[in-house]
Amino acid sequence: MTRTVAAVAFVLLVACAPASAASDIVRATHKVSVEGELVDHWTINDPEECGLVGDGTLTVTFKTIAPARVLPFIDRFASSETGHFGSWIIGVPLPPHVVKDLRSIKATGTITREDNTTERPRADGEPCGTLDKSGCGALALRSGRGVPRAVPERYDRRRIGVRLTSDRFDLPRKPCSSGGLVGWNDFRLTGGDRESGALRLTMPRESALKRRQVVKVTDSDHKRTTSTDKLQPGSEVLTDDVTRNAAVTFKRL
Repeated sequence: MTRTVAAVAFVLLVACAPASAASDIVRATHKVSVEGELVDHWTINDPEECGLVGDGTLTVTFKTIAPARVLPFIDRFASSETGHFGSWIIGVPLPPHVVKDLRSIKATGTITREDNTTERPRADGEPCGTLDKSGCGALALRSGRGVPRAVPERYDRRRIGVRLTSDRFDLPRKPCSSGGLVGWNDFRLTGGDRESGALRLTMPRESALKRRQVVKVTDSDHKRTTSTDKLQPGSEVLTDDVTRNAAVTFKRL
């Protein structure tokens, strides 16, 4: 979401919060938490001598550390990611009468890289050397020098999106092949939104959150992508088969 759209969205939220909030002090009604998993089964085929050949798996799991206190509701006049008006808002109340979008929640997670590749033999049969895979295995998911952050965010009046902020998936600190996916929000290789990369989850009716003590919303997406240099026939071919799933849980206060 651009800064301009975000600024407009904030004004809309102030002006168009629920009718009860227009006369009463706005308060959080729910605690919200997020968890998710991404699995990328990838293959690589580099026809060059000593090029990588084989497959591997990149797995990322995360969950928010502590729930955030929010006011979830549908704002008929808020801008959506589809270019129309009307959207679910996962809002943070700023008493007495202001509600803003939840920005993010600290999370904990793990990134696991499995690399089964070998090197294509030289034409003369000479060995290529030993592959260094010291960066493979499970590590804590990080974001810069801190922890990753997840957010359930507005999408439209039927769905919300889930995004994750973390270090790039394809840059392990030590060597290990990990496919072409760079992050949870990498829309090139996931089935997510074309701009934000968010995984979209279908929400229930607004009344369900008012009536039920706990509402858990889940969804998933899947995409298989083959990448190669079309200008150079016979170049490296990389395939990423990515599945994501996420759950957002609302608990009434």
